[in-house]
Amino acid sequence: MFMVLLGVPALSIMSAGKKALKFEDQLAIARHQRSMLANDATADEILINAGLTTEHIIAIDNRQYAFAAALCTTLNFHGELHQLHMSLADFSPSASRHTHVMHQKKKTLAPLANPDRAEGLLMLYDALVCEVIAPHIAAKVHGTTSMYYAAFPTIRVQHPSELSTIRPHVDGMYALQPGSINFWLPLTAPLDSSASLHVESAPEREDFHPLLPDVTAPVGSTLFCFHGRRCVHYTVPNTSEHTRVSLDFRAVPGTLFDHENRLSRAQYYSMATLAPSGVFEKCSMGAVTYLHGLPHERRPGRRRTASNTLWPV
Repeated sequence: MFMVLLGVPALSIMSAGKKALKFEDQLAIARHQRSMLANDATADEILINAGLTTEHIIAIDNRQYAFAAALCTTLNFHGELHQLHMSLADFSPSASRHTHVMHQKKKTLAPLANPDRAEGLLMLYDALVCEVIAPHIAAKVHGTTSMYYAAFPTIRVQHPSELSTIRPHVDGMYALQPGSINFWLPLTAPLDSSASLHVESAPEREDFHPLLPDVTAPVGSTLFCFHGRRCVHYTVPNTSEHTRVSLDFRAVPGTLFDHENRLSRAQYYSMATLAPSGVFEKCSMGAVTYLHGLPHERRPGRRRTASNTLWPV
């Protein structure tokens, strides 16, 4: 039964109630999937022992890894990223305008699907993986001399909206393989809790909270790591006046990599290996497809494997 609050239309209360019920249903499904994945955890057990399944932070140099500037260059956007929604034609946070806004957002992000336009961003991303991510994981997972990682980072634009855009889920629901680690880097400030990604800090901990950098940390310097394969995560409606722009990706140490996994067979991953010099170097490029998020539309297919190529054109 819905209570009618003073000054609030009954229809609004009913709509909010339906949304709450839908969220709870989705959360229940995610919890069930999380428990099912616990039976398939040989590789995950290694991550647990390595301390990689509990949420933690890697501090990066936002001058060396200037993703916000690289993204603005790629998109030919000259404003503040947290106001990116203001560049969308006829923007409105209204639920009734969501389809229109998503169409406009896809047009804005279209340059990311152009290999020439996105080359600088991709090179910066590869450098982050080889110089920061791979050494971080290799220091914790014994014997790691190769790293598989998403061929292109997913760029998220969480604009002000009456709707949430990511349902409660675990990435294992979508065939993300055991041994995977998620990385999430917010590129904008201020970052309101409603605009952030909400996660639990470890599988089944149920301590859902928004990922929020320390307010004293430079923007774009706080890289969050969490076990997205089994940690439930989601977004809520962004009720702030600011857009959150972030990038995220997944990596798997080579010792745990499953070549027969669905994403592996779709060439979702690039690969870096440990060179004789002691540093990780990219040695093959995956195929960038719709699996890497908006605005990519290409379906998985044959890839080029030479290290000096981007994705199939």
